[in-house]
Amino acid sequence: MKGPLRFILPLPLLMTLMLVAGCAHSEKPNPANALYQISQGDRYYFGKGVEQDLEEAARWYNLAALQGNPDGEFYLGRCYSRGDGVPKDDSKAAFWYRKSAMEGNPDAQYQLGQSYELHEGVEQNNVKAYMWLNLSAINGNEKARESRDAIAERMTGAEIATAQRLSSEWSPK
Repeated sequence: MKGPLRFILPLPLLMTLMLVAGCAHSEKPNPANALYQISQGDRYYFGKGVEQDLEEAARWYNLAALQGNPDGEFYLGRCYSRGDGVPKDDSKAAFWYRKSAMEGNPDAQYQLGQSYELHEGVEQNNVKAYMWLNLSAINGNEKARESRDAIAERMTGAEIATAQRLSSEWSPK
């Protein structure tokens, strides 16, 4: 026989070996990982398997946000917007919503648009509100579409054109 010895394992045996190898290689949770931090934040925010603790949830979301994770930024903004585990602060909420929105998070885009519409932590600005709501609507957020259309009724044609131009020129960072 020339060349390397070749053999084929029966499929059930091969699948069993792959499953065992996968289980043996499972990684331990990494507290420095942003996805882990968000999952911990969710556990404490919603009380999944632990007693609900909004301060602890905000702490975990803050860790993820400080790493630049758009979901962590959004969830921390939500905490500041509602006063969940941190003092209510619309300016800090808008700050974190903006960071997340700039990275393309449609939920953050919606909330930032709402902030501009309702003058929560930012100056009231229908053009910016429309722009952010439009971006969120483009990404499938139905509530954003409804809010955008409601704002449009209070805007001039020139303001809507400006907001649409800003939306079309925008790209995630």
